[in-house]
Amino acid sequence: MNVLALFLTVVFLAMAGADGAIAQRGPRGGPEQSREVRESMGQIAVGLVPVYPAAHHCTPVVSPFGSLTRYDGSARANDHGGFHNGIDITLREGTPILAIAAGEVILAGAGGLLVGNYVWLRHTPADTGLPSYLYSRYQHLDQPSPLPVGRRLNVGDPVGASGKTGTVGPYYGAAGYPHLHLTLIASAGPHYEVRGDTILAPGRRFLDPLAVYMKTPVSLDNHVLRDLPPAEKRVPIPYQTSDGTRVPMDTKVIWPVACGKL
Repeated sequence: MNVLALFLTVVFLAMAGADGAIAQRGPRGGPEQSREVRESMGQIAVGLVPVYPAAHHCTPVVSPFGSLTRYDGSARANDHGGFHNGIDITLREGTPILAIAAGEVILAGAGGLLVGNYVWLRHTPADTGLPSYLYSRYQHLDQPSPLPVGRRLNVGDPVGASGKTGTVGPYYGAAGYPHLHLTLIASAGPHYEVRGDTILAPGRRFLDPLAVYMKTPVSLDNHVLRDLPPAEKRVPIPYQTSDGTRVPMDTKVIWPVACGKL
């Protein structure tokens, strides 16, 4: 075998997956996850429906968890097979983003395409009243987060301001798209590793963020939530007003943007 043939063979094997097929590359350069991996991690359409309050206006979700399309109906392109791994809320640049629950800042930085400026929070079961540890990521902030790692936040504290970082380019065009992308991960414990702009926690799985707003969530597993009857998928949204009032007053989780009077 000559040197060129040997080189090409090595390149082919490096690109091949475990089943011998050439691995597909995602738009961020990483290997695109297989359908089986995505589904096992909960990257599926769940179908939860937010029910916003009648007394206040809460900026709505425009692209739900598991959606294959963006806010404008265009097809998604990402390393997750096109599946949306969070929720999108269209916002004016500079809109304050709120911590959905009390938690600790564990990572912040400036990511690249499709990520932008971001901050990660870790929420204990005591912070949320839910049985799992939760990790929330707030993306596309207008400026890098000034919050230091280790800072404790209360529910409703600002984590930054909305922006369009990470959206200017081939997918949203030169104008970009100002919005909040909120990702939520559930894990059995508090331990995690930092990998670039993300975190890896034991047994981690993606969770439709709307699940944390359910009064009595039957599960924090997207597969179980997906199979609920439609009537049980309607989720009343707890929130905070612009003056800091939480509705209901005893809620431990809120909408990530303050809701204003109609």
